[in-house]
Amino acid sequence: DPLPDIVRVDGAAVVSPLVVDLSRGALLGTIVGRPLSVTTDGRVLVSQGGDASAQSLAIGPLVWRTPTPL
Repeated sequence: DPLPDIVRVDGAAVVSPLVVDLSRGALLGTIVGRPLSVTTDGRVLVSQGGDASAQSLAIGPLVWRTPTPL
């Protein structure tokens, strides 16, 4: 993706669609949907009803997803 979504906390980051454990320098897997937040253990917050766009906000419910291993 030429314009990936990037979300970062102390120990993890999402460079969509990849989820990375920054403390170990390891890929945790991939995630579907636009990341809204990420936890230090790699779970990613995404909206189930629809992603945010230039015209609208993300539509809930919001859920924490565990990355799908590569």
